[in-house]
Amino acid sequence: AALTSVDSNRPRLLASACCVAVAVAVAMRRRAPLGAALLAIAGVLGYQLATHDPNGAFPPMAVVLTFYTLGRFATARRPLGRPVLALPAALTAFVAISTTQNDSAGSGVGAWLTLAVAPFTVGAALARLSAVSQRLTATAKQLRAEQELHAARASAEERNRVARDLHDVVAHCVSVMVVQAGGARLIVDRDPVAAE
Repeated sequence: AALTSVDSNRPRLLASACCVAVAVAVAMRRRAPLGAALLAIAGVLGYQLATHDPNGAFPPMAVVLTFYTLGRFATARRPLGRPVLALPAALTAFVAISTTQNDSAGSGVGAWLTLAVAPFTVGAALARLSAVSQRLTATAKQLRAEQELHAARASAEERNRVARDLHDVVAHCVSVMVVQAGGARLIVDRDPVAAE
């Protein structure tokens, strides 16, 4: 759809190559988030410089998607250092695009904030939230395992205490029986009825 609005005097081959570059950027966004974001920006910038499309017919969703993925996955793997490098490149591209459309630099900054910074920030926030959630899940599993171990240990200690008490009661009863049997043996000759 973007190429149909291109002036026939403009280089359609370059515009087509830029569209393909953006499509490739979307396809590779999970394997190489930083490279995909930079390629999407380069594709959009190249398209705009080649076509000088005043309508901005080129869909910027590829930039949004690649910057969201950059924030979501690249920041989860490493600190923000390298992934943030794509933001100044995007700012430069959007300001250049706005000047080719005879707009103010402010509209380029607005597009940069909307199409690059906001998706990147949302992606990075979701990555952090996911990391915290995974740590909390792991901690909950560990606590559950420790509680089960503690409960099993407490149950074993209770069984041992009951076994000791039962052993003491049985031993006491056996001792009483032994003493009574010994006493009965002593008096059986004198008083057989009392010995029973």
